[in-house]
Amino acid sequence: MIDELLNSEDDEVVTRKMSKAKEFRTALKDWVQILALLTAALWAIYTFYIEKFYLPAQTPPSITFNTEFEKVSESAQFDLYKDKITIHNKRSVRFAIAASCFEIDG
Repeated sequence: MIDELLNSEDDEVVTRKMSKAKEFRTALKDWVQILALLTAALWAIYTFYIEKFYLPAQTPPSITFNTEFEKVSESAQFDLYKDKITIHNKRSVRFAIAASCFEIDG
């Protein structure tokens, strides 16, 4: 009879230990899934934001200027010239030109 009581207590201890081990495995599995989701989110941010927007914006534009300069009229006070400027950007980076009108003295 005493042996049966000891065996039943051992069964309860074993059951508690198994229950704790199962809880630990479940918690570990949950944390691994959370870590995997965070890793995937960081990878997505890197791939879709950094590579598509940030890095191209950091590269300088490749701009070529072509000009066609011709004399339109001439007077005693000044000469009038016409300049046609063609600007071509070879990359996808946007750029802005500060002035669209130039005055040349000399």
